Amino acid sequence: MTRLLTLLMLLAPLVASAQPNRFNMVNGDTIYMSNCRISRGNIYDDGGAGENYSAGFEGWAVIDLDTVSTFFLIYYDLYNSPNTYIEIFNNTTGQTFLSRRYGNGFVMDTAETGGILTVHVRCNPLDPTTSSGINIVWQSDSLSRRCKHSLSNISFNNISCSSAWMLWNSNTDSIYLDYGNGVHMVLGNSAMLRGLDTATTYTVNINTWADRDMPCCLIQEQLTTNLTTPPPCIDATDLTSGFTTCTYGDADNPYDTVGIMYNRHTVITDTTQTDLYGQLRCVPPGHSSSVRLGNGAAGARGEAITYTMMVDTLQYDLLLLHYAAVLQVPNHPPDHQPQLTFTIYDENMEPLDPVCGRAVFTASPALGWNSLSSGSVLWKDWTTIGFDLTPYHGQYINISITTRDCTEGAHSGYAYLLTECSRKIITSPQCGANATSQLVAPEGFNYHWYTDNPEDTLSTTPNVNITMGNTTYHCHMTFIENEACGFTLDVFSGQRYPLADFDYQIVTTDCRQFNVVFDNTSTISDDGITPTGTGEPCETAFWNFGNGQTSTEYHPTAHYDTTGTYTVSLVSSIGGGKCKDTLTMDITMPTYLEYEEYTTECDSFYWWRTDNTYFDDTLGAIDLHPAPNGCDTAYVLFLKVNHSVSTLLDPDTSCWSTPYFWHGLTFSDTNSVLRTDRLTDTLRSAAGCDSLATIEVTRLPKIPISFAADADCTIKQYRLEGIHNAPYHHWSSNPPDPALNGHTEDDTLTLIPEGITTYRLAVALEPEFNCPSYDSIVLSPVTFPNALLRVSPEYLTLDNMEYDAYDIGDPDDTRTWTLYDLSGGNVVATYTPAPDLHVHGHTGSVVDSVMVELVVGNGYCNDTARASIPMIRTTLYAPNTFSPYLDNGNNRFQVIAYGVHNAELDIYNREGLLIFHSDDLEHPWDGTHDGTPCMQGPYVWHVRYIADDFPEKKQVAIGTVLLLR
Repeated sequence: MTRLLTLLMLLAPLVASAQPNRFNMVNGDTIYMSNCRISRGNIYDDGGAGENYSAGFEGWAVIDLDTVSTFFLIYYDLYNSPNTYIEIFNNTTGQTFLSRRYGNGFVMDTAETGGILTVHVRCNPLDPTTSSGINIVWQSDSLSRRCKHSLSNISFNNISCSSAWMLWNSNTDSIYLDYGNGVHMVLGNSAMLRGLDTATTYTVNINTWADRDMPCCLIQEQLTTNLTTPPPCIDATDLTSGFTTCTYGDADNPYDTVGIMYNRHTVITDTTQTDLYGQLRCVPPGHSSSVRLGNGAAGARGEAITYTMMVDTLQYDLLLLHYAAVLQVPNHPPDHQPQLTFTIYDENMEPLDPVCGRAVFTASPALGWNSLSSGSVLWKDWTTIGFDLTPYHGQYINISITTRDCTEGAHSGYAYLLTECSRKIITSPQCGANATSQLVAPEGFNYHWYTDNPEDTLSTTPNVNITMGNTTYHCHMTFIENEACGFTLDVFSGQRYPLADFDYQIVTTDCRQFNVVFDNTSTISDDGITPTGTGEPCETAFWNFGNGQTSTEYHPTAHYDTTGTYTVSLVSSIGGGKCKDTLTMDITMPTYLEYEEYTTECDSFYWWRTDNTYFDDTLGAIDLHPAPNGCDTAYVLFLKVNHSVSTLLDPDTSCWSTPYFWHGLTFSDTNSVLRTDRLTDTLRSAAGCDSLATIEVTRLPKIPISFAADADCTIKQYRLEGIHNAPYHHWSSNPPDPALNGHTEDDTLTLIPEGITTYRLAVALEPEFNCPSYDSIVLSPVTFPNALLRVSPEYLTLDNMEYDAYDIGDPDDTRTWTLYDLSGGNVVATYTPAPDLHVHGHTGSVVDSVMVELVVGNGYCNDTARASIPMIRTTLYAPNTFSPYLDNGNNRFQVIAYGVHNAELDIYNREGLLIFHSDDLEHPWDGTHDGTPCMQGPYVWHVRYIADDFPEKKQVAIGTVLLLR
């Protein structure tokens, strides 16, 4: 970095005088800097006949040879001018490697060179009439040994409006990933980027974890999310949709690799195909296709399909999963068995409801599973389960369905599935004055029918037979796999009539075409006039929008091409269409209104509607008054201006420091830019538009002056520059400084004042210094401060993340504190406290260390001191007692760990027998061994882990826990 700064300082005078170049190598550009893998580019400009390059143009670029093994000019051509050339030299050693005006290639081995390589391109700076051009293609081979691991073939897959899968190839499975929401360590060769915004471009930084502190190994990729929103329902058999992601891997990680795997993600369209020797239909009755997830081959494999949908409960509020499963039943712990799981996630792939939004299916004869003659395979015939989508209205959700073999590798598990969307509505085959004899609930749940007392049970099936009466029946519907989750629907059992009703909203952008969003509020009535109050919706709807279009959607949107009044009718029905009610309503599309104003004025007209003054004839100035529906009211101005006769007098000049008077009018303001003002004296007749006398006054400005004073604190010398835009200037000082002798007209002064000295700069637009401007600066002799710093404590912990810093230097100096949080060698947070002698800091998150920086100064010279405080982050917490019979939460033994990974837990009894093992600390011990409760007494636990603070070795923590019964 020192060499690079030195080079840029040496090049500064040349770069400052160069004109803007006409190609993509800009002045001071770094062609190749700290990219350890490869860098290449193209510089091109075709000149153009007759273009005026009288000032010329040139480009400078630098290359850090410490990061480059070989530099290639693959091809270059500098044509049509003897004054166009390229040169390459080493700024450190002064050695010239290339100086040519033509040629076709150049290769330089930089291994023995070192330092900073400078590329200088100059294109025809002397001949303004000659067409010239340049074409350069360059490439640099890197020192690949600087990157510890390879990383290539980076791509994105299944890009949606809020997420995307990222894939890569690498010879390590620990990857550094950052796309704007914090740093992630990813294991494997793919990752889902979550929580993205719709139609937004992201810069994704990726590196191997071992190379995360080497910017030269970092790769950046661009990702733009999709504008299309997910569908309101899932088609399970559409595996190639942009909102469907197929993954596969092993039983512990079915999401490892993105893609459709042959014979593990299979769409079945043959409705006659069977499985299990003809006992299981692969496609359920009444459907045309299904998906088989997994297969019958064992091998500790796992696979998943994740679907994304936009929940719109105005269309669907139930998701139905039809599934059939074939699972082997080895004698393994439950979490090692073959499984089928169903989980609902939010758009960031976080579980929406770990209790009611998740179902885990394992084979069990007690749950109605069928057995083959061998007894080692259980299968579940087609079953429907329902999930209530009401809590997720308006959200993007992800539904993930996963199958896996047993984790020990010898037993398989697979499933057939398809999905449907439905509505939470109870139907009845009868309606009107007929006695309602049967009520039917949606399929896919457990059922509890009752009337006034929830303890009474009328039926546990989807259907209930009832007697006539004005009674409200209730159906509490719970999930098949979890009766703690569910909802209740109410239904009126007396005379049932549909009562049609709806509301609407008109949406338009141009007041010519309209979209009308209809909200169907139809409900059940016992007399056809008054709702029963249960809130029951009608079963079906038929819409006639009055524009030739119809619909059977329950909450539709209709499009109208023109304004006007349309008669819309809604037919709501129940009882399978036996009872109907019709509501007709006229809907008027709004109209754009326009009013015109005509007027004649002298010289100018102020129109209050737009708050503008018009000086010329104006046709069609518009003042819009927005309306709630977007169809505005417009006022249009038509103005005729009768201008006065004007006389322009001879111009005059005035100075910013002296007021200017004319005909009782004056300029007395202080202007800072050169300007020409007009003073006008109006002589009006009765008509008001006769004569205007005008004089133009050039106002010489007060020229802004500023100073740039830099101090060389080593030799105690100032470099003083006066900054202004005047062509003439003059320096003076008080007391007189001999350094000004012969230098009063210099742009920059070099000064060593012996005491407090005032330096005055006067500037003017004319050599006679008429109307001068001036300013001054006071300089004292240069002194050098000394920064001294003390911090405490010696290190931070998770329990104490606060620290103090003290300025122990000269209290008269100015000071600036900066507190940094550091993680992975990078600054993750910065805090600048008040410039006190003592500051108190704290880090709000777990970091590697904090750094305190103190900069003290006396106005020109600064000194810096720094101190670092490391953080020890590894922490393990374990209870010393638990009892499986407690209900207060302390009925499991679990070790809570912070700052660790790859942790394993072992439990031993007093005889040293291993009775429990888990490679996931989230999996607690319940006090049993092979399903048998363990005896009361002490047990020894071992936790083997890798600490984030010491990742080079595995560590062991040992403790005891008392099991009470």
